[in-house]
Amino acid sequence: MKKSRLHLNTIALEPNRWSRDKTPVFDLATLLPPIAAADFRYVELWEGHIARLDAEQIAAAQALAEKTGLELTIAGLYPKLHLDGDQAAQEFARISNLVRSAKRLGSRTIKFFVGSIASATCTTRELDSSIGFLHQLRETANREALVLAGEFHANTLFDTIESTQKLLSLIDGLKICFQPFNFGSTEQTLADLRTLAPEVVHFHLQGRREGQFSTLERADIDYAAVLSLLAETGYTGDFGIEFVKGCVVDTVDESYLRRVLDAAAVDADYFRTVAASTGLQLEG
Repeated sequence: MKKSRLHLNTIALEPNRWSRDKTPVFDLATLLPPIAAADFRYVELWEGHIARLDAEQIAAAQALAEKTGLELTIAGLYPKLHLDGDQAAQEFARISNLVRSAKRLGSRTIKFFVGSIASATCTTRELDSSIGFLHQLRETANREALVLAGEFHANTLFDTIESTQKLLSLIDGLKICFQPFNFGSTEQTLADLRTLAPEVVHFHLQGRREGQFSTLERADIDYAAVLSLLAETGYTGDFGIEFVKGCVVDTVDESYLRRVLDAAAVDADYFRTVAASTGLQLEG
């Protein structure tokens, strides 16, 4: 029987996640050993942590993952889907290279932002270009035997139920990485999940309380109710801890990484306890 896997997303550990150039403070050589020491087995890779790796560095990261008992099973990418002409070709080449890098690192799923334009403001030309890009990306993922999962997220083409369902109907095999759209509403999260659950293969976890990052246990969303609903649907897909309490800081000191990993471990313990109470089956 297939079981769910709990991942730690490396974006949770990266202070420069939202900087302009997104140059990582921490590389994978620095991150992987303490991730393993924090009792995680599965890792979701942020694009910034793989974008600058050459073939030798990819091989070294994969070897380190094996040595530390980690599996780098998901990679998160951020393509611009709406471009035309040479810009579109350059962006597709960039993303294709990242897909191949993720595959060499051991990824089985590509989680990606479905563009960078909200569905309500996307023009017909931009939508046509995005759909064309997605068909190409689907073909690339198929060749690499990878699952392709768009993230349910604001200001993308997966930002409403309707726009998500439209693209799912147009792109064969496209799946969903579900993230709560309203972190203040358990009711909306459950309603959205009931509608989209058959196509969800990955679920992003992050605690928010009154708009600030919190532990999952203290979040405004009742994650026990969410996990119970997933158990009722027979969910066996992945989970990923994406952001944690204390991960956003103005300055990085020497204790930053340890503090964030400790916070991630607290969320992981809570998640595993609640998942077990609902009947969800977890690997590792």
